[in-house]
Amino acid sequence: EHWRLLYVAMTRAEEALFVGGSLGPRDIANGPHEDSWFARLQPIFDGDEIADSLWGARQEVGYRAGEIVPVDHDSAGKEGGDLPGWALMPIGPEPLPPRPLAPSSAGEELAADPPLPPDALKIAARRGVLIHRLLERLPDVSPDMREESARMWLAKQGADLPGPAREDMLRSAFAVLAEPDFAEIFSPQSLAEVPLTATVGGTVISGMVDRLLVESDKITVVDFKTARRPPQDLGAVPTATLRQMAAYVAALEAIYPGRDVRAAVLYTHAPRLIAIPPHVIAPHKDRLGDKQESYVPLDIE
Repeated sequence: EHWRLLYVAMTRAEEALFVGGSLGPRDIANGPHEDSWFARLQPIFDGDEIADSLWGARQEVGYRAGEIVPVDHDSAGKEGGDLPGWALMPIGPEPLPPRPLAPSSAGEELAADPPLPPDALKIAARRGVLIHRLLERLPDVSPDMREESARMWLAKQGADLPGPAREDMLRSAFAVLAEPDFAEIFSPQSLAEVPLTATVGGTVISGMVDRLLVESDKITVVDFKTARRPPQDLGAVPTATLRQMAAYVAALEAIYPGRDVRAAVLYTHAPRLIAIPPHVIAPHKDRLGDKQESYVPLDIE
């Protein structure tokens, strides 16, 4: 560390490096310690000592930079001095960056599900959150340990919910993981809760995807929905959900140029995976920059 500090000093000095030292009563006769910076640098000074009003004497190697002469910028600009005209002009105000488009706030259709009593509504809301988190965590757990781990995790995180409700959540989560069609997006190669930020046609897109699979030739993005009445097919998927997935696809195409980007929505209640083909995505990608007057959360239980 002793020599590391000297290295930093010698490589960071912009104009001059001053190396000094101090001698204790015992060192006056023998001079600086042989491993001091002063002693180690002494061989590079081969000239005579120079009188110094502060230290008495000093030694130098190299030369000082010339004195900086103040410049009258006003006269320099008028008389065609060294600085060009644009360098003397005041800088305008900093432009405000565009407001990021959050795909998950694209504007969901309200009242997608019938109203529930207060207690049931609470359980439905907690159910969606907990199933979502289970699907985020369970793929990283060994298959033979998943059920025990999930039950322990739910007992802690959902202690305020009745036992039958927690068991129903377990069944729903494991039904999703057991579907062969979902194996790819829940494989060890896929990623959970991935933040995305990209600029597409002047629009900043910033969001968090539930599941992402990055391969050499294609990208697969999946968003989870916990609606109690999931759509039966692609034609019934809400427009706002299509708009959200279009934003994800556009961002991923900017991040991974040249790769095919596929999108799908996983309705965990069924469970049902609905792929959204490019021809359905395309019209919504063209409207990403449209101004939206209001933003409400997508996942409304």
